[in-house]
Amino acid sequence: MSRWLILGLLLTGVTVSAQSNVYRAEAKLPAQLRRVAVLPLPAGSGRELLESVLSRELAQRRLVEVVPVSAEWLRQATGRAEWSATDELPVDFFQRIRAGTGCDAVLFVRVTEFQPYPPLQVGWNVRLVECESARTVWAVDEVFAAGDPAVAAAARRYHAARLRTVPALASSDGMLLSPRWFGQFAAHAVVGTMPGR
Repeated sequence: MSRWLILGLLLTGVTVSAQSNVYRAEAKLPAQLRRVAVLPLPAGSGRELLESVLSRELAQRRLVEVVPVSAEWLRQATGRAEWSATDELPVDFFQRIRAGTGCDAVLFVRVTEFQPYPPLQVGWNVRLVECESARTVWAVDEVFAAGDPAVAAAARRYHAARLRTVPALASSDGMLLSPRWFGQFAAHAVVGTMPGR
């Protein structure tokens, strides 16, 4: 994880420097971007555990309406059950998604690293693409490693602020032992880099 993202997490919990692995086309989300289709995670390590984590964090931020897209619907609409931002997409991919979901943008999500045993490690790669222009509005590619002292400290602060009522995580070190909760912390940090309104 970049030192600038860590510094942002330490200071504010959501702000990052432009020097991290975060791209924002503009400082604010386009006004017309209201509904986001979140594609299913591609098959791979961590999929079952982290499938809904990023969508939930995105919904809690309340910047956009989150519309989870099922693998079955995606297969019927596009011929495949999963897509990544690096795939060669059908020419009318975004038009199909927009027509079928009423969404203004598509969020491609991929878990790039997943180590479910200490020291935990979760990598998120996300890209938000407008349907009308196929323009990338926001992208993040970060790996969060619990073995990094700055990341561990940020995860403990996240725990202290949000997860105190979860019995399994009674101690702040529980955050550094649970792959699901550490993945949620990492998703929260990623979503915190999204442009605001």
